[in-house]
Amino acid sequence: MFNSVTATAQAPTAPDAATVLGNVREAGYDWEKIRQGEAAERFVADKRARLCRCTHECNARTMLLFDRANALPVLAAMAGIETGRPS
Repeated sequence: MFNSVTATAQAPTAPDAATVLGNVREAGYDWEKIRQGEAAERFVADKRARLCRCTHECNARTMLLFDRANALPVLAAMAGIETGRPS
């Protein structure tokens, strides 16, 4: 589900990201628990507020995992044909 896990079992949103969604060991290796956690909710809300359209492949996968309805806008952004998110 996540792009990487650190040596201390942290699950960041990307390998070089400061945003950590949770600790795999502390979650009992339950990825769904991390995905449904408060940190993940904040991450999704923040990326929506910023109209996040990072096209780096690991971030695109993360966006699609957390918001599958985002698939077409992400692909459009990657192709350079989207200018903003409809309200």
